[in-house]
Order: sequence, then C-alpha cells, then structure tokens
Amino acid sequence: MTDHTSNKPSSAKSWLISLVILLAGAGFSWLIFSTEPEAQREGATRKSAMLVDVTPVQVGDYSPIIEAMGTVVPAKEIELQARVSGEVTGLADTFIPGTIIQAGKLLVELDDTDYQLAAQQAQVERLQAQAALHIEQGEQLAARQQYEQLGREVSEPQKSLILRAPQLQQAEAAVMLADTRLQQARTNQERTRITAPFTGKLLSTGVNLGSQVSPGDDLGHLVGVDRWWIEATLPTRQLQWLDQENTAAVMVHDRQAWTAGVMREGSLISVLGQVDEQTRLAQVLIAVDDPLGLYSDQPALIMGAFVNTRIPAKLLTQVARIQRELVRKQDTIWLMNDEQLEIRTLNVVFRDEQYVYVKGSLKAGEHIVTTDLSRVIDGAALRLNSDQSNGN
Repeated sequence: MTDHTSNKPSSAKSWLISLVILLAGAGFSWLIFSTEPEAQREGATRKSAMLVDVTPVQVGDYSPIIEAMGTVVPAKEIELQARVSGEVTGLADTFIPGTIIQAGKLLVELDDTDYQLAAQQAQVERLQAQAALHIEQGEQLAARQQYEQLGREVSEPQKSLILRAPQLQQAEAAVMLADTRLQQARTNQERTRITAPFTGKLLSTGVNLGSQVSPGDDLGHLVGVDRWWIEATLPTRQLQWLDQENTAAVMVHDRQAWTAGVMREGSLISVLGQVDEQTRLAQVLIAVDDPLGLYSDQPALIMGAFVNTRIPAKLLTQVARIQRELVRKQDTIWLMNDEQLEIRTLNVVFRDEQYVYVKGSLKAGEHIVTTDLSRVIDGAALRLNSDQSNGN
C-alpha cells in the first residue's frame, strides 16, 4: 500500500518556488519600463539622423570661364610662287621644311640670262628713243624760227603742224614706252630671285635644283611666326557672355603635347559671324603671340593641333558659385537648416566646367550638404560629421 502523505510537502515547496520566480520576473519588468530615461529616447533619435559634411555658401562677383576647343592656324601665310619662267639655278641652305626663314632671305634663284639680255635690249631702245627725242627737239627750234620769219597769222591747227607738235608728242611717247619696257625687263630679272616676304617657318618645298618653273608654280609654303590664331568653337548661346573688351588673358592648353598645368596666354580678338557647317557651333578667333616660343621659354604650339581654350566671360555680380557636383537633378541643391535636410531649386544663370553660378536662390553662410545621401527626403534629420563639429 502506497503512502501519499509524504509528497504533500514537496508539492507545496515547488508551488512556492514558482510563485516567487513569477513575482520576481514581474517586478524586474516593471523596474525596466518604469525607469527608462527620456535621454535614451533622444539618443536613439539622434543616432537615426544622417551624418553629413557641409560647405558654406559664398556670394560674390565672379568671372566664369567658357571652355572651347579650337584648331591652331597661321595668322599669316603664303604660297611662294614663281612669277617668271626659268630653270632653278640656286636654293638657299635653309630652304628645308621646318626651318625658320628671316624676312628678305633669298630662297630660290632662277636662271636670269634671258631677262638680263632683255633688260639690256630695253636699255638700248630707250637710248634710241631719247636720241630721237633730242633730234625732234632740234627740229622744233628750226620750225619755230621759220614760223617767226613767215610773219603772218595762221590758225591753231596750222600753227601746230608748222611747229611739228605731233612729231614732238610722238618722240616723247616713244621715250615713255622705252622707259616702261626697261622697267618691266628689270622687274622680270629681279623676279628670278625669290625672297621671304616676312619672317616665317617653311612648311614645305616644291622645287629642286634644275627644276623648270612657270609663272604660278608653287615653290614653297611659308607661315609667319610672330602670331598664330586659334579658331575655337562654342555653343551660340554662350556668345552673349563673351566680353571682347576684357583684357583678361585666354588660357590655352594642348593636352596632346604639353604636360598637365602647362598653359599659354592668348587674347580674344574677334567673333566670326558664322557657324561651323558640321557642328553648327559659333566660331571665335583667339590670337597667340610668339607661338613657337622663339623669343621666350613658352611651349611651342603645333600647326593644326586641336587645343583647349579657357575664355573669361563677363563679370557676374552677387552670385553664388557652387561646385558642379553639388548641384543635384533638376537644378536642385541639398541644404542643412536646423539639422534638417532642405531641397531647394536653384536659379542658374551660368555654368562652366567647374562651377554653377546661381542668382538669388542662396544666401551667404547657408550650408550646402556635400555628402551623398542614401535617402533624400525633405525635412530628414541630419547631423554634422564630428570633425566638422569640432572644427566649428
């Protein structure tokens, strides 16, 4: 027979222990919820705010930069051409493509034998004409004496014939014609010597010793070295911002030939009244003096090179200048106001390669968010990067 009375104390003990545990758990839960400080809730909210960096808005007067690509062309060039025919009998030692030729330098010499003989013959003809004029002048004196001895009046036409006026005019005309032929013969003889009309760079040559040339044949291509032009193109909408009276230098850079940061100075000299037929872009002309660096230590431009130009635009007054990457879609910007994100639409008046220029949309001292945000909601909570907070 089993004795159940011995288990009663054990069951009561287990029930008592369970009750104590239940009461302790309830008390612990009450303690947690009743003692949660408000400061911890604020900290949780602060931790949820997005961490950002900012930069202050600066308002002032700025000259934007218009970027334009252009081709280097000579401001002065000429095709050296023969003006008389003949055999090439002499070439200058410097008559080599790529060399610098000084103004007045003899480059090509043609056989001038025939032209020298023609000049001598013209000289003889001139002497003969002068002699004939002197003889006629003697006849004039004799005719005048005879007319005076005649002692009667005659009509003007008769008097002109008696005094041999037509013969005198004919003799004088013969002298003038002889002078002209002599001058032409001497000019042709001089044209057998082709010289450089200006100091330039010889780009090409077209003859050798012994070559037979005729008038109009190309002998060589010469370009001036004192100034070259850059024919640059830019959108027609940017023409309104060009200031041709501005003396600020146009900066020129050849990306293919020069190292980064190397620049040449030029000047905007004109806006061409036409657009490029292929690109439909407006064209401007930029001048660069001493393009080959012959008189300075400047890097040399290369004829035909495609170069980058930076043209100062008209001055913009009281505008905010912002890095292009900080301007968001649809010309908006992110600002931090009272630790909240504000998305503001900008009134953009000009853009260049680096900056966007804004009128009236921003105030000096406002803070532009420079951090890329994962969620962009107007009014979202923001907080400054600790480094910037300490710096401020």
